[in-house]
Amino acid sequence: MNAPSSLLAPCDHVQRWSVLLLAGLAGVAALWVGRDFFTPIAMSCVLAVLLWPFVKLLDRALRVRPLSALVAVLVTLFVVGTLGATVGNKLTSAVDQVPSALRLAARDIASLNTDGGRAMQRTRSALTELDRSVARATGTPADRPAPVPSAADGSAHPRSIVAQMVDGITALAIAASKSFASVLLQVGMMALLTFFMLCSGEALAEKLADLCRTGVTGPARCQPMLDKLCYQTRMFAGVTVVTNVAIGVGVGIGFSLFGVPDAWLWGVVAAALHFLPYAGLGLIMLLASLEVYVVHASLLVALGAALYVMMIGIVIGTAMAVWLQGRVARIDSAMLFVGTIFWSAVWGGWGLALGPLLVVVGQLVWREAPLLGSEAPQPEPEADEEQMHLFEEKPDGAVSMHGL
Repeated sequence: MNAPSSLLAPCDHVQRWSVLLLAGLAGVAALWVGRDFFTPIAMSCVLAVLLWPFVKLLDRALRVRPLSALVAVLVTLFVVGTLGATVGNKLTSAVDQVPSALRLAARDIASLNTDGGRAMQRTRSALTELDRSVARATGTPADRPAPVPSAADGSAHPRSIVAQMVDGITALAIAASKSFASVLLQVGMMALLTFFMLCSGEALAEKLADLCRTGVTGPARCQPMLDKLCYQTRMFAGVTVVTNVAIGVGVGIGFSLFGVPDAWLWGVVAAALHFLPYAGLGLIMLLASLEVYVVHASLLVALGAALYVMMIGIVIGTAMAVWLQGRVARIDSAMLFVGTIFWSAVWGGWGLALGPLLVVVGQLVWREAPLLGSEAPQPEPEADEEQMHLFEEKPDGAVSMHGL
């Protein structure tokens, strides 16, 4: 006896979603395992889309596509290298300021009001006397303080908080130096892939068009989605550049008011670091507090500088960016944040940089994908000449058919 279709429908629905869930988990696992392979390709595709208008402009003057692509890639590498050198130089100067900041912190801690410390000492003495009195009254032995460990008995001394911080900073610097070579290798791979994509731009477009013609979607559905992807990529990059430049200007003005040397170079550093969402803002706040603390030797002024940078990041980097991105991509800020965290967990630093753009692209594909499976509207066929002869228009405007 066959089961009714109403009972089989929920099973089919659950099975379909189970298959989609397993496919999604498998895709995430593949992206995580192959992150060293996928990240250069993804970054190269983004750079090729962004540089394509510049290459078309260079074609008018150079007339040779490989030469135009090479100039575009070299200009991009020069800009990125200049920003990287500026950021590295200022980070090195900030590291040089760490000993001065530690001396100032030691001075501030030593100059704190000692009444609280004396009160704590008197309280501990009173508690010790109370413990001894209770021990004499009850006939129980009093607790003795633990012996201080010495180097002779081989016991380990507890490490101070400052020593632990120094060890952590040293370990972070060693890890960063080890990953610098791999980052340079990946940048070289991205530059080569971008160059080849720009050289064969029309050929790649033709291949995608051929895939659309041979697939079930048809070029009438696939080509508009590809055009929207390119448009959204360029517009999102433009919004990111505008917001980062605005943050750099705000940080430069703030550093000038706080009297920090090379304030506008720090603005350039802030604009460059903010290409890393969320993490870049935290690093800028740390650097601002360090520089201002060394200049003014005041914890309150350093805290004010960190709060100023945080307000700049909230007003410009969050409110202004969300407003512009909402007008361009119509995407929610919470979805953008969750997607960025997801891609940073899958691809690390490159995922943190590409995460917002990948969220925008994914939302566009999700919105346009259901239209790909639908059939494109077909034009109405024109009537044949023989069929037109079957109709006859009367003098009063009525239409009659021969034979009726």
